[in-house]
Amino acid sequence: MSIGRKTISVVVPTFNVGKILSRCLESAKWADEIIVVDMGSTDKTLLISRAYGAKIIKNIPVDGNFDKNRKLGMLRAKGDWILKLDSDEELTPKLQVEIKRILTRDYDEINGYNIPNRIFMFGSEVKHGFVKSGSHELRLFRNKKWSYAPFRFHQQIKVEGETGFLKNYYYHYNFNSIAQFIEKMNRYTSLDSAVLVKESRIYWFGIFLAPVRTFIKLYFIQFGFLDGRNGLVVSLMFALYNFVEKIKIWELQQKT
Repeated sequence: MSIGRKTISVVVPTFNVGKILSRCLESAKWADEIIVVDMGSTDKTLLISRAYGAKIIKNIPVDGNFDKNRKLGMLRAKGDWILKLDSDEELTPKLQVEIKRILTRDYDEINGYNIPNRIFMFGSEVKHGFVKSGSHELRLFRNKKWSYAPFRFHQQIKVEGETGFLKNYYYHYNFNSIAQFIEKMNRYTSLDSAVLVKESRIYWFGIFLAPVRTFIKLYFIQFGFLDGRNGLVVSLMFALYNFVEKIKIWELQQKT
């Protein structure tokens, strides 16, 4: 179904996200095109994607960087506009309406829109710290007007010309459990350390100092304690993330 004079493609990279994918695709089912770029899922991910009429591209990057799959999907997108969406995210009803209104108007001077988020970790909304609700990210942009260089995961997309801001949120259910955090942490830190090892050397005192500094910054300086018990858990987990990343860089250094 075409929405007004403009069409939209939603691009979602996936890997074994069958337990959460329906919520994401349900919120985007009105789009002209849904592109799922899968990294070799063995669960119900592809079955669910087909149920929503998604175009499926199968690709396994050599380095495991799923953002390269996102770029592949964006290159294949046929819509006038592209919406960047992750499998653990959901477009709120109000945001869906706002995007549809954008697509029916001809804002020639604006080529991209930043969209605010609300982030949830371990069952509660995260309102403080460097990963917090209310931040904006460029998510909606005109096709052929974007550039993207995912040498690391979660790189930012850039667009030619002016950008604007939408007022309604998308929900990001970042981590549902400690187990999921640890699984993603292992994957993400391996991806990042392979890049960061080329940029600087890590020494033992830095390995132990980095997580302490991260915890102090998140929990005290950026008011993570105001999120209560969940704020403490989030701050501790990201301190652990920092430690694992640094020690993986050190491990790689020993092999070179």
